[in-house]
Amino acid sequence: MLRSVCAALLLFLTLVEALADGRVALVVGVSNYEHGGRLANTLNDANDVAATLKRLGFDVETLLDPNRSSLEAAVRRYGERSVNADVSLFYYSGHALEAAAHNWLLPNSARLANERDLRFEAVDLDTVQEQTDGYAKVSIIFLDACRDNPFARRLSRGRSFAPRGLARVDVGRGAFLVAFSTGPGEVAIDSIGAKRNSPFTAALLKYIETPGLEIRSLLTRVTKDVSDETKGMQRPWQNSSLEGDFYFLPPPVAPAASSAQSLVTLDSMFWDAIKLSNNPADYKAYLTRFPKGMFVELAQNHLAILGQITVPSPKLENSPQVPQPAAPISSPPTVSFPDRDEIVRMIERARALIAVGDILSARIVLRRAYERGDARAALELGGTYDPLILRRLKVTVRDSFADAVQAHDWYVKAAELGSVDAIYRIKELSLQNQ
Repeated sequence: MLRSVCAALLLFLTLVEALADGRVALVVGVSNYEHGGRLANTLNDANDVAATLKRLGFDVETLLDPNRSSLEAAVRRYGERSVNADVSLFYYSGHALEAAAHNWLLPNSARLANERDLRFEAVDLDTVQEQTDGYAKVSIIFLDACRDNPFARRLSRGRSFAPRGLARVDVGRGAFLVAFSTGPGEVAIDSIGAKRNSPFTAALLKYIETPGLEIRSLLTRVTKDVSDETKGMQRPWQNSSLEGDFYFLPPPVAPAASSAQSLVTLDSMFWDAIKLSNNPADYKAYLTRFPKGMFVELAQNHLAILGQITVPSPKLENSPQVPQPAAPISSPPTVSFPDRDEIVRMIERARALIAVGDILSARIVLRRAYERGDARAALELGGTYDPLILRRLKVTVRDSFADAVQAHDWYVKAAELGSVDAIYRIKELSLQNQ
C-alpha cells in the first residue's frame, strides 16, 4: 500500500515538474491603500491563488501591496519570464479604473486628484498584455478588480472617466484569454459575510484543480457559481482568442488495452455470436482461433452433442456455394419477431469484428444471421467480400478477403430476400469489373 502511495506521489510530482518548465505566473494582491482605504479579501485571494498555481506547476511570483515602481518592475520581470513560455498567467486582486478607454491597475501608493495622475500613479493593463502577447504560447489574465472604488469620486468630473467597472478588453491574434470578475462597466463584490475570498476567486479556486476541465468550461462553472452567490448582481465576463483547448490540470490518460485484454474481448464476442449455433463448423472455428479461450470446454461440449444429433436445415434452390467458411450455406427460414432483436445484435457484433479487422469471424456471425432469414446479413456478408466495400472500411484487400464472385452471389441472395441496396451493390460491382 505504501509503495502504491509513493508511486502515485512520485508520478504527480513528475507531472508538476514537467509542467513547471513552461508555466509562469505573476499574482498581485492590493489591500492597504495609502489614500483609498482597505480591501478585506484581496490578500487572501492573491495568496490562495498563488498557492494553487504552484501546485499546478506554475513558477509564481507573488506581489502583495506593491507601490507603483515595484508593480512596474514585477510586470517587466513577468514579461521576461514569459518569453517562449507554454502559458503565462497574470492575476490581479485590488482596485482598478477605466479612463479614456484604458484600464488602470492601482498600486497601494496611488494618489489620484485628477485623470492626468493615472499616467504617473497607476499601471495600464495594456502594458501587462504587451509583455506576453506574441511571446508566450498561451496568455491568461484574471482580473478580480472591479470592486466599488473610492478613487472614483475624485475623478468623477473627468470627461473620459467611467465611474463604474472596467472597459472591455480586446485580445489580439495570439492565444489570449482575459476574464473579469464581472461584466464591463459593472461592480464586483469584494466579500459576502465573513468569507475568506471574493465570490469570483472562491469559484475560481473551487474548479481550477479539476482534472480534465477545459478553461472555458471552467469559467462557465465560475460564472454560474458567482451569479448564484450574488443573486444575479454579479456575472463574470471573458474574452478569448484561444484556438485550442487549455487545461490547468490535463485529463488523465487512460491506459491502453493490452493485447491480452483485446484477445479476451474478441474471444467473448466470437462466442456470443456462435453460442446458439447448431453448426459444428462454428465451434471448430472457435477452437482453431482460440485454442486456450475461455469457452473451449463449452465449444467441445457442443461439438460432442452435435456429433450425436443430426440437425436438419431447410434448403433453397440455387443457394450460392461459399468455399470460405467451409460449411455449406443453408437457406434462410422466415424470420420470426423474437429473432429480429437477436439478428440486430448479431449484425452489430459482426460490425465490431470488422472494425478490429477480424473479417473471417464477422463472416461466421453474419452467416448465422442470414440463416435466420435476414436480408441485411446477406448484404453485409457480401460486403466482406466486396473489394470496394473493404477499401471503404480501410481493410487491406487481400486474396483471402476480397472475392468479387462471392460478393455478387451474396448480393443476389440479399436481393432475393428483398434488399434494394443489394441491387445497387450488384450494379457497382459490375462497374468495377468492366
